[in-house]
Amino acid sequence: MKAAHIFTIIAFVIITSFLATVFVWSTTNYDPLVFKTEPIPIFQKEVTIGQPIVIQFDYCKSVSAQENVERNLVCTDIKYTLPEPEFMKGSTKIGAPKGCGQVDAVLFIPKETNPGQCHVEYEVTYQVNPIRTIVEKFQTTDFKVVLPPGIPVEIIPLIQEEPIEIPLEQQEGK
Repeated sequence: MKAAHIFTIIAFVIITSFLATVFVWSTTNYDPLVFKTEPIPIFQKEVTIGQPIVIQFDYCKSVSAQENVERNLVCTDIKYTLPEPEFMKGSTKIGAPKGCGQVDAVLFIPKETNPGQCHVEYEVTYQVNPIRTIVEKFQTTDFKVVLPPGIPVEIIPLIQEEPIEIPLEQQEGK
């Protein structure tokens, strides 16, 4: 009888501890990444296709969890997935331990980008505890993407539902 009583108390303590932990994990207000300036500033107002842009992140990270970052260049309604940026000398890469810092990231404008007004969108996912994932979304200020000098506008690939048919008399060499 005494062993059953001790077992009941131990089971109660374990279950109560588990429920309290789950409650704390699910109700804690996490704000894992805060930027001192939003939208994130892009200092170049005009960028040529294929050239780099420098994004300066001034942030405070409040969790030690590793993040998963997705970045997209958005021009009008078209999204271009961007690769991992290069970090300038002296910068601390995002993914650093919690605390505040500054990062100068260099992203290259993809060659397939259409000219126009653009911005970079970020989606950062944190697994802050075993039962909770937090997704932070933010973007940069707008900037203009332009063609390299000497490239005629006519050669920009157009997004169309049907291919263009060029009459034989207009085709080169015919």
